[in-house]
Amino acid sequence: SCIVPTHVFGHPVDMTGLIEVAEEFNLEIVEDAAEALGTAFKGRPVGSFGKVGVLSFNGNKIITTGGGGVLVTSDDDLAKKAKHLSTTAKLPHKWAFEHDEQGFNFRLPNINAALGLAQLNQIEKKILSTLYVTQITGENPTEKILENSMISEEQISEKIEKLTQDNLVNQDKMTLTEIGRGSLRVVLAGGVFDIIHPGHISTLNAAKTLGDVLVVVVATDNTAVKMKKRRPIHSQEQRQELVNSLSVVDLCLIGQENDIFKTVNLVKPQIIALGYDQVHQEQFITEGCKKIKLDAKVARLQSPIPESSSSKIEKEYGESIHGI
Repeated sequence: SCIVPTHVFGHPVDMTGLIEVAEEFNLEIVEDAAEALGTAFKGRPVGSFGKVGVLSFNGNKIITTGGGGVLVTSDDDLAKKAKHLSTTAKLPHKWAFEHDEQGFNFRLPNINAALGLAQLNQIEKKILSTLYVTQITGENPTEKILENSMISEEQISEKIEKLTQDNLVNQDKMTLTEIGRGSLRVVLAGGVFDIIHPGHISTLNAAKTLGDVLVVVVATDNTAVKMKKRRPIHSQEQRQELVNSLSVVDLCLIGQENDIFKTVNLVKPQIIALGYDQVHQEQFITEGCKKIKLDAKVARLQSPIPESSSSKIEKEYGESIHGI
């Protein structure tokens, strides 16, 4: 008999009491950690408390291979038995096909396994991306990673240590090396963002697909007046907060007054994304990047709904919504 705790939505089961019950009644623990890969309970990864941990790689799970899963255990004999049964219970031999008991063909094909391994690599990319952001904001990178992922603090430390050994992270464990920074494709987009509308969402989603990190710059209040010929409804701080709340955005900054290239030089993007109403600025952006010796490409993004704009929304709905 066994107890099967199920960790759900990244939330670990309180294992302390379950372990006490299992020990009292001589029960094994088999953990279902399919929905909490990367989560830890009291610093220990879920799936490692019981004799066996199981994780699904179905299409709706944290990591998917299209199907299949993995069984984890610290029991060598059990691991060998599971591998034997899942590979048709075939006895090792160069040419003979001998099976000593009823087995199953539960092997994960190499192509499916490659899909899963590629997604595991995204954990390191996430850590590098967060380190890039916190270098600019001054935040604690570990706390930031914990906020936005289900990776345990212990796993974060282990990953950062490995990235340091690989010369992607500096010895301070807080900043990226030149190689680490070069491994990330940073995309920079900008605008007023006074009223967030579907056109903005479409443009920002398209911008994010171009790289690993999306940094958005909102215009200062004075710059917004020059661009829109009106005072923005929301202050620059409010607009920054609005854009930062979008899941697709990794970092939102308030621009520099009268010199956008101060921000460009701070961010050092590989790609500068121009919205459907900003393409006229391409030459200005290209020449400005040359002056600061930044090799950045300009990407033109098209909105599927170009008629959607802040000015139109303000004109049609502003009076009833904002009293303007």
